[in-house]
Amino acid sequence: MHKYVILLGKFVDLKKKKKAISRMLDFKVVKELSYIGVKVALRRLVAADFQSMLERALNKLNTWSNKFILLEGRLVLVKSVLLSIPIFLATHSLVPMGVLYEIDKMCRDFIWHKKDGKFALHYVAWIVLCKSKNHGGHGLHSIVSKVGSIRAKFSWNFIVNPKSLLNRSLKAKYGSDIWNAEIKRGCSSTWKIIVNGIMSLRLIVRWDVANGESINALNDVWIIDRSLKRWPTYVAELEGMGYGLNNFISDGLWDEEQLRRYFGKYLVELILQVPINFGLINDRVEMKAKITGKTIAGMISENLADVSGEDKLWNWVRNLKVRPCVHLFWWRLCIDAIPSNAFLSHKRLSNQVSCPKGCGVMEDENHIAAGCFLLILMIKLLNKWSFQVPIFSSFWGCINKLKSLSLNNPFVGNLYCTAVFLSWKSRNKRIHGEKEDGVVYIATNAIYFASVTSLTYIHSGIWDANQLLQLPSDSWHPPPPEWIKVNVDGSLTRSNRAGVGRVQISQRKVFACIWLYGVTLECISGGINGYSFVGKDWMGEARGIIIEGGNYNVIKYLQRSFEGSKAKPKDLLDSHLAFLKDFDQVIFSFCNRNCNKLADLCANYALFNNFIYDDVSSVGIPSSFVSLLKEECDGLP
Repeated sequence: MHKYVILLGKFVDLKKKKKAISRMLDFKVVKELSYIGVKVALRRLVAADFQSMLERALNKLNTWSNKFILLEGRLVLVKSVLLSIPIFLATHSLVPMGVLYEIDKMCRDFIWHKKDGKFALHYVAWIVLCKSKNHGGHGLHSIVSKVGSIRAKFSWNFIVNPKSLLNRSLKAKYGSDIWNAEIKRGCSSTWKIIVNGIMSLRLIVRWDVANGESINALNDVWIIDRSLKRWPTYVAELEGMGYGLNNFISDGLWDEEQLRRYFGKYLVELILQVPINFGLINDRVEMKAKITGKTIAGMISENLADVSGEDKLWNWVRNLKVRPCVHLFWWRLCIDAIPSNAFLSHKRLSNQVSCPKGCGVMEDENHIAAGCFLLILMIKLLNKWSFQVPIFSSFWGCINKLKSLSLNNPFVGNLYCTAVFLSWKSRNKRIHGEKEDGVVYIATNAIYFASVTSLTYIHSGIWDANQLLQLPSDSWHPPPPEWIKVNVDGSLTRSNRAGVGRVQISQRKVFACIWLYGVTLECISGGINGYSFVGKDWMGEARGIIIEGGNYNVIKYLQRSFEGSKAKPKDLLDSHLAFLKDFDQVIFSFCNRNCNKLADLCANYALFNNFIYDDVSSVGIPSSFVSLLKEECDGLP
């Protein structure tokens, strides 16, 4: 068995010569071979040579199609897996465009078609999905449109490394003028790849002027960062004198008379400021941005996005830190790709236009995001619970306010976006014959989801001083009806004596208790579990519980501990957290220090003795505790 093989060129046509070379090198002669996954052959590669790539993509789809994957999950799989499969081969070999189009088609069908493979409506065009997120798309990368940019690195290497063995061989056969090169019959695959990448490379390079002989005055970039073809200014017809920039340079200086003949006044003044590099013999190409930290393909993609001139829509959504499903919902709402009755009627797929909830008005983006009466009832309920959520009259008025909230009060913006999304999900249940969710249920779920994701705003570099740059509120709020709020805090002396304080507040009563513990994180969860002192009567008919504290690390520890224990049976849970299983909803919320004064006071008292207050009128309650409680109650809106 031969370990090495040799592929001889088509000009080595004598069998005796091939046998002699093979015998001398002890290599087996083959007609084609595969090197690091790339097929090398003396013939033109066809679609059948890339069948293994298509089969690999199909195997992925067959595995995923057997599972229920939400739309946002399918988008992630397409972006990170499916569209990454052909990149290496498309970069290093001439993959037929038909194969690349087939990959794109597989991705589109997987995103939009139903689980059983049945056809479904494609709500968003593929070209929109492939735009960057900053420009209204979803950040996918179509391999068909990207093939030139991923090959541009070879074109750049041909320019900056002219003395390499490969580049010297190519120059000897095809010449050094890569900018005006043509792909002729019989060209090598390597040369075709390099020439294919040069058109994309033009977007990120500019010319350093020496004599102007290599520069096209209209098409090439030599003034600042764009070609004259894209400048909104007066340029006369240059066909009569040719397009070479050397026609405007005389004796190493700009020929002003010639410039004024073909260009406008202000453009001439700008051209005269372009330096002519006397240290160069010939014109030289350089990058527009020399230090970017990005690949050449990434720089080209960014340049293409900037050319579109669209507004950067989605920076405010990133600041809100909403859940992926909520982010996708609002993205589709902004580009009118939600299957509302107005949308389906416009596509002639339905005769119904009004809201299915009985609002009696057209169900469009204005109604979904701002006008639905059930949504307004939910927002009023949230405001009654002191969350201060605004009510809007139009969709774009809502968008403008959300942009402002993303900077000033991201929690409220997150809460509103989540509430609209859950309202839409409830509407879909009605459409499909299921029971619609109640207003209170949607509101409590919106609070839970927004509270969980709001923890991503925390800067957790310092242990006991982790405060938000912009906290949701600087005043304490009571829990919603049928909920319980528990504020916790800890205190520590130099002798490592620790105290943990807890204040439980519901709509009916205030309950405070304090313990002494050693200085460990577990003491906080142990402090929360103090309910066992008074039995389970304190729970009543509570729908949920909010664990609130002013230290991020403690709150995050509790959240992770509870999330990690939810999969266990109740009798196997950590004894400190088992009682939380009795609630339908559990929220761990990080709050401003000003919202946690009572728990802080209790933690400091705990350094001296253990005690429980189960009634505000109890004998022995410190006056400072009562005054702080009154201050919080008086500060409520």
